[in-house]
Amino acid sequence: MLVMSVPLPPHESRLEMKGRFKMKTLQVMTRVASLTAALALLGTTLLRADSGTPDPAARAHIDSSYGKLPLQFEANQGQQPAQVKFLSRGTDYSAFVTPG
Repeated sequence: MLVMSVPLPPHESRLEMKGRFKMKTLQVMTRVASLTAALALLGTTLLRADSGTPDPAARAHIDSSYGKLPLQFEANQGQQPAQVKFLSRGTDYSAFVTPG
């Protein structure tokens, strides 16, 4: 495993860096939660009340939108500690999925 050490800027303490990391993590979690809520809302509003299945136009919209979400997860294959099952990485975030 490659471990890189990045020197802290002179004006930033480790505590400040930890706080900044926690804020980034919270922002990512908020985005994921918002996206999940929006998809759930979209799914429930597009479902027909009588049959429980989406009408053909709604189904076409769902099918065309699927996979275009900006967040992708990959299986943890040793990149992170064993309790992390899936992870997502981007330019300014990392998100982890753990059991429980």
